Amino acid sequence: PLLVARGATVSSVQLVTYDGCKSALRARGAEEGPALHAACSVAASITLTTAMCPLDVTLTHYQAGPATAGPVECARGLLRDRGPAVFVRGWLPLWGRFLPSTILTFVIYEQMRRVLVGDFLR
Repeated sequence: PLLVARGATVSSVQLVTYDGCKSALRARGAEEGPALHAACSVAASITLTTAMCPLDVTLTHYQAGPATAGPVECARGLLRDRGPAVFVRGWLPLWGRFLPSTILTFVIYEQMRRVLVGDFLR
């Protein structure tokens, strides 16, 4: 269940943040292009990392630690024993991993969309 939650989080948070950021910046006059796509990709990677880090920390402790009743119980134990800061441990390296792939994904996606669909979905 935790891996399913992780996968759903990756897709939903990344896409919603990218699209919302792009819409907001376009409404404020930003021009469509690689700079806009890269800026929105950075925002999406930050949001994605912030949403993913607690799940990754919990998953790591759940898989490597002593047996617990489940991932929720593992997360409760982490919160009780180490406080809320434990859930953002490793945030910067995780962001360093997500940032390049997110930028590449959305810049390539937008360029392919422009070539294949044109301005129809603008």
